[in-house]
Amino acid sequence: NRRKDRSSSQCRAMVDKIMNLRSLASEQREIEVTYRRYKQEEKLRRIQEEEKSYRISRTSKARKILTRIQNELTAALLKEQQRQRQYRVMRRQRQYTYSLTRLAAMVDNELLQILPDSDMLGYDKARCQELRQICRSLVRELQCKASCSV
Repeated sequence: NRRKDRSSSQCRAMVDKIMNLRSLASEQREIEVTYRRYKQEEKLRRIQEEEKSYRISRTSKARKILTRIQNELTAALLKEQQRQRQYRVMRRQRQYTYSLTRLAAMVDNELLQILPDSDMLGYDKARCQELRQICRSLVRELQCKASCSV
């Protein structure tokens, strides 16, 4: 009888150990799945941060380019106003008009190559939008001056 009890308690102990091992294995699988999800989310977060940083730096570069373009256009328009105040030989005027038209075309092309507003990010985005509008109006004004000078 004692032997039966002893073998029965050993059997129960073995069953308990097996149940505990199964439970541990199940918990380990859950932990592994959670860890994989965490790693995937971490990778996604890192990629998003890198993309955000890249877009912010591109926006900052675009602001610098737009500021340079605005300065060039403003200088060209001022030069044109000074030229109009002075009387010059017709041949020179045609050459200058050609360079105004060429400058307007080059700047217009450069504006098209700048990062689109939808891809911009950061503090410079609003300033870039404003500068882009200013540059476009300056290009139109420059084109108008060039066509009026011919």
